[in-house]
Amino acid sequence: MTTKLAEEKTYEWKDPVEGKLGHLAATSLAENLSILYSSDEKREPSQETIDGYLQKIAEECQERRRCGDGPGEDFLTRVREDAVRLWKGNSVQLPVLKTAAKSSQFSLLFGGTSLGSFMSWERLVEESGESTEKRVQILLNLEHLQDILLDWDDHVAPFFLESLRNELSSSSRDFFELHKRWFSKSRASNEFRTMQIGLCQNLVTVINEQLASGKELSTETNNTIRDYVELALLMFEDWMLRGLYVHDKRVQSIGECFWKWLQTDAEGRMSVAGQSVIEVDPAATWFTSWNAHLSADQCLAIVSSDGGASILSNAIRWCHDYASKTELALSSDIANYRLFFFWISIVHSILETTRAFRFPWDLVIDAPSLGEKRAIIFNLFLHAMKHGHSDDRNVMAMIGDAIQTILVADKELTGFLAEKVSFFLENVKKDDMINADRKMLIQEVLQKILQHRLEHA
Repeated sequence: MTTKLAEEKTYEWKDPVEGKLGHLAATSLAENLSILYSSDEKREPSQETIDGYLQKIAEECQERRRCGDGPGEDFLTRVREDAVRLWKGNSVQLPVLKTAAKSSQFSLLFGGTSLGSFMSWERLVEESGESTEKRVQILLNLEHLQDILLDWDDHVAPFFLESLRNELSSSSRDFFELHKRWFSKSRASNEFRTMQIGLCQNLVTVINEQLASGKELSTETNNTIRDYVELALLMFEDWMLRGLYVHDKRVQSIGECFWKWLQTDAEGRMSVAGQSVIEVDPAATWFTSWNAHLSADQCLAIVSSDGGASILSNAIRWCHDYASKTELALSSDIANYRLFFFWISIVHSILETTRAFRFPWDLVIDAPSLGEKRAIIFNLFLHAMKHGHSDDRNVMAMIGDAIQTILVADKELTGFLAEKVSFFLENVKKDDMINADRKMLIQEVLQKILQHRLEHA
């Protein structure tokens, strides 16, 4: 949303040092505004744009003054208002460029570099000509992403997407590297929101196109897709763990794509994208961190979306079969246990959000009654506790939380399930196959659960 900026009178600075810094900062900011927004046009800079520049100004001022504290709000407010006054009054002289640059940038602040260092899309095309290789090198070495931000939607994003497609059939990884590098650089400010999401959308789009093609993919292409999946998950998890863009529809769509990649065909086979999700993120962090921000309704809408219900239903059935087969002995099959723990993490996350009252029990299709359905899920968590390949205390606490949630859900079943916990705990104490550290963790978690039941009986 555009914010109207009031034109104010010139302010007097507190001292000569502050005055010098303030004038330099205001002039530099006005130069940036003059490049981005002609004062003859009705369009004005957004609050977000101005705040981004002011943050950089604060950092520059702190460095120049060699002091521990940056400038205060009053100083930055003066800079903002003087810069707007200079910009509106056309009081800033700008040198002429060979190629008109639409973008402004931090490279101009405090006169750090000349306008000739700006890199707009037009200038990029002019300097690289028809050479994609030269264009890539310029983009890889681009220091200030703001220089090309205004060209992102119309030129840069489509160019990146098409080049990413082409890399699937070549040995080059330049544009994959560009997506990785630009995402890392763009994390510094919400100013790059559209760029960040666009970088992830490019990866997801190329993956979806390959899955929809129906072609048998080469080993090299499968490996490339795995890398694309890993980077897309990293981007998505970064947003979720920092609480950014959670409810942006574009980000929601990306998360839903991850979920649909987990769908299996009639023979139980999963796409290379789905396999990659499980392989690179066996704890399903992308889902659990996302779901932590969702309501029960939103969570259920995702897992019950087109084809989504069958994904969870098939996963629960597979986990139930797996747990039954490995009930009497510790499983040495790392791949299958990784898949089991992946789904257990997702089931726990859904249970944590919906609680037992709204959990989609109808998707537990191997049992007719609600009590039996709850017992199946309950047993899955007990199995994960006993047969897990990790002694991580947080993992054990997660499993214990799920057991506790189901245990208190239905008073009619509480007695039966509590007895099952007690029986399970006694067996764990006698089981010599479980190492001492894990056994101690299991006893600690389950004894707390039983103690809680006694206190709230």
